Amino acid sequence: MKFLLSLLLIAAAAAAGYHFEPELRGFLTGSPQVTVASIPPAAVVPPSEIHPGDYAPEQLPKQIHISAGATVALEGSGMKMKAETSTQVELVRIEGEQVIFNAGAGNASVAIKDTDLLQLLANVPKKANSPTPAPAIVESTPPPAPPSPEPTLPSEVTPPAPAESTPPQAEASLPGDSMEATPQTAETPEAPKAPAETVMTPVVAAMQESLQNHEVTEINFSDIVEWTTGPDEVINGTTMQTGFANCETTTVFGSKILQAKAYIQNNKVIRWVWPKSGVQIK
Repeated sequence: MKFLLSLLLIAAAAAAGYHFEPELRGFLTGSPQVTVASIPPAAVVPPSEIHPGDYAPEQLPKQIHISAGATVALEGSGMKMKAETSTQVELVRIEGEQVIFNAGAGNASVAIKDTDLLQLLANVPKKANSPTPAPAIVESTPPPAPPSPEPTLPSEVTPPAPAESTPPQAEASLPGDSMEATPQTAETPEAPKAPAETVMTPVVAAMQESLQNHEVTEINFSDIVEWTTGPDEVINGTTMQTGFANCETTTVFGSKILQAKAYIQNNKVIRWVWPKSGVQIK
């Protein structure tokens, strides 16, 4: 009987110790009670509140996905195309509401809303901008002004001779110099879908010689699928010949035909430009 009573007392003491031990530990030992704080999970920012311009360049993802059906514009040429399928591309930079990415044959742009950029930035914390200290204001006492000399009257005043003015000479400027050309004919012909037979003219010969001499690097002689002679254009009173070269280029969206335009004078190419945007080809 005593043995059974002892077992009951031991069990009751164990239960009481298990229940009251956290509160009695500080009282019995004199050490303060340690409370472990829980760490809240990182907050996820809704995509509607994300502004990519608020993130540092190193915080942006290296790769993004472009949605199927998004409109993509190639830089320089001004050519626009649609992404037929969702495509992963390399992000270059952010410009306003546009994403600049590597399209294979140069850079291209697409609207941010047509990519998964906002979803990728949802879990990325913004970097806090360190406040810029205000410049210290140093009060300085200006030096006293020197006494003004007494005015003296000149004995004779000789008016200066008028300078000879030389009328400025008008220089012809091509697209790429922020000047517009006056074509003698209507619109620039669109790039054809299929290559046609080349008619050799002095204009075509000048364009071929220019590309064979590597005067530009953005287009290659081997990529040209068609050469055509364009209409003459008058630029600031100077008549120039024009020609078009349709080149095949490969992008992340497949093979595309781009049209380049050449301005020719004295059987020599003066400048290559993209006719839709007027940007000079380098």
